[in-house]
Amino acid sequence: ALPGGGVDPGELVEQAVIREIQEETGLQVTIARPIALYTPINKLAYDTYTFECRITGGALTGGEETRDVSFFPIAALPQSFFFLHEIWLEDARKQLPMLIHQP
Repeated sequence: ALPGGGVDPGELVEQAVIREIQEETGLQVTIARPIALYTPINKLAYDTYTFECRITGGALTGGEETRDVSFFPIAALPQSFFFLHEIWLEDARKQLPMLIHQP
């Protein structure tokens, strides 16, 4: 799975991205660009935002919420990789000039 998580009360989405990546990977990042906003198709889900980030510091380590962290080439993702995250990576690789907005 890709790093991710929820937005705390009073927190901006962009702040949550940076915090969640730090908590789950040990890496410090800046946001390079927004990629997509995926809206829920039912009442049980929330808006999902994806961002491309750049590593600015830290060291790749697991956190309280992760068992293991690693980098993988796109062509060699683990077989157990979450299928929606594969779609999100494909969308990011399109390098579109505008935000993707879809269910």
